[in-house]
Amino acid sequence: MTNSPVVKQKTEHMWRAAVVRLSVFFLPENPVDASSWWDTIVAEPPENRNLQPRAGTRQEEGPFEGGRLVLTVQPDRADWVFIPAFDQQAGTPAFDRLPDYDSALRIFRPIAERYFKISPQPSRLAFGAVLNSTVPDRPTGYRLLAQYLNNVKIDPDNSSDFHYQINRRRVSKNIAGLLINRLSKWSVTITKFSQFALGPVIQEFVISNHDHISANLELDINTVPEHQTLIFREQMPTIFMELIELASEIAEQGDVP
Repeated sequence: MTNSPVVKQKTEHMWRAAVVRLSVFFLPENPVDASSWWDTIVAEPPENRNLQPRAGTRQEEGPFEGGRLVLTVQPDRADWVFIPAFDQQAGTPAFDRLPDYDSALRIFRPIAERYFKISPQPSRLAFGAVLNSTVPDRPTGYRLLAQYLNNVKIDPDNSSDFHYQINRRRVSKNIAGLLINRLSKWSVTITKFSQFALGPVIQEFVISNHDHISANLELDINTVPEHQTLIFREQMPTIFMELIELASEIAEQGDVP
């Protein structure tokens, strides 16, 4: 697999990665055995392991490269999710430590590459990412999004609750007859945090609030469900790289056909 494409920024604001995901879908009639996947790929036991044999599900997770790696397996799909910077106490991404998108990809890609060597034959692949760029206020966030959404008119100073979602399909450049969904979601969010200082009496506490405001881009680049032909294992790295390239194109150029 070749190196990930470098994401050039349209502005001085840098996209940072809060979540990176690989999803692999299987045909229901082809049961999978995921019992050794985590140990094979990560080479050390998970911190947590939750098995539900009757439902055919499992979830394993643990620290990885300064963040958190999670494997979730259902009868018809497997998800490898990497949270590049993780606040263990809050259980959420640590926004002040999020790496740039390219750095997160460089950490995550070896996981995908190792998994492709042992994966059962899939029916679909998907690459997902949640990217954000910290901004001082909501109007600044809308002005940033406007640079990526040339076909959408945003009034930064008099708008709120803006959410834009679109899917623009492309034909694969590498696999004949394969269609790829390019789903992107754009928004500005305000995340509130509370810090509790407990005194000698548990009822006494002080709440200190601060807001994290960010422009957000959520990407889901996936081979279409209508594609009925199984994907061969040897095709997985090529398809995955194309999904990453399409995601990086949106992160760099915005909502393009």
